[in-house]
Amino acid sequence: MRRRSARVMLEHGAAQSVSQILGFVNGILVVRALDKADYAQYSVVIAVIAAAAVIADSGISSTVMAIGGRIHGDRAAMSALFSRAFRVRYLFGFPVIIIACGWAAVLLLQNGLAWDGTALLLSVTAFTLFPTFAAGLLRAYFRLRLRARFMQSVDIGAALLRLAVIGLGMWWGAISAAYLLVGGLVVAAAILIAFWIGAGASEMVRSEPTSNGREFWAGIRRVLPMTIFLVASEQALLAIASFRGNPEIVAEMAALSRFAVAFVVLNAVVSDIVAPRFSRAANHFLHLRRLMIQVFCGYLAIVVVFVALVWVAAPLLLALLGPGYAGLTGPLVLFAAGYGLANLAQAMNVIGQARGWVQWSWLYVPLSIIAISVCIFVLPLQSVSDVAVMFVLQCTPAVLTQIVRIVTGLSRAKNEPHEVVST
Repeated sequence: MRRRSARVMLEHGAAQSVSQILGFVNGILVVRALDKADYAQYSVVIAVIAAAAVIADSGISSTVMAIGGRIHGDRAAMSALFSRAFRVRYLFGFPVIIIACGWAAVLLLQNGLAWDGTALLLSVTAFTLFPTFAAGLLRAYFRLRLRARFMQSVDIGAALLRLAVIGLGMWWGAISAAYLLVGGLVVAAAILIAFWIGAGASEMVRSEPTSNGREFWAGIRRVLPMTIFLVASEQALLAIASFRGNPEIVAEMAALSRFAVAFVVLNAVVSDIVAPRFSRAANHFLHLRRLMIQVFCGYLAIVVVFVALVWVAAPLLLALLGPGYAGLTGPLVLFAAGYGLANLAQAMNVIGQARGWVQWSWLYVPLSIIAISVCIFVLPLQSVSDVAVMFVLQCTPAVLTQIVRIVTGLSRAKNEPHEVVST
């Protein structure tokens, strides 16, 4: 069984590596094709879209995973569950879209974009979020059904489509932030269509929704405070770089973050392979504890190796970004360490939520406030190096919060009746 699980994870990781290598190539092409002002505006919109997707998912996918892990073999029950999830997602997601567009407008104007250009990018942002929200929820369906290969195929296809969009733009000489974001909208729509057909989502939305809407909203209330502050801390970094710094710092910050793509592969394995199995695992304390220790220590070891490799290969990595990013070895290594911590916390969050372990999520709020306050009052925050230090400090509260959540969840499992673990 262990050998089979290891083989599945390796196969999934290999497929995700192909997808992320394509994504990395796409990212490098974008960095080199845009000047820093244009790239700063592009990065702002991408960051806001990612933040809105995280907030809109607060507690919804975790509720689906927790319930779906028990009924995954019943197609009708699954359809009813996702019917309810879709309703909650868009009731909750619509105001998120409005707030996200308002925030994007503030940042775009601060980074030098005119009103007409801002209006265009906001329209693209809003229309991109609708398919992004739906596709994000449908991923939970494929995870519960253990259909990782289908997701792999879609992700690789999406990466190839992005590459085609970038290639055509370079061929036509039409590369700009607006062009690339419209291309991103096309890719988001294509992903949704593939997932919609693959999951038979038309049947889901026509199904009578389950009556457990309160359970979804309860999950949102438990997870939302931590999620908001997690996103707010990330956006604070972007806001400080925009208001205290300039578009050049925003562009450098975004460009140096490109190399964190390695963690996307690892997190795909955690989300698509590890978390579903953790959701379906028997409620046996020793078994769950062993799994958590293995995943946490394994992930932490990968983070350490990643940071060391980035430090050694820094000259080559900076050369890939172009001459405008030379001499940023220190910030590059700091961003690598910060993204390592952030992704460790994200992986533990996904696994914990798959089990419904969301207690103590609020702890992130005071810890994050302390970290941000220290950064604002101690660091000058007028260079990309200062921003990189702030990023590392910001990521620490997330890791600490996840450790507390996991320990609490394991304690609860210890006190609950044990289920037999099959061998």
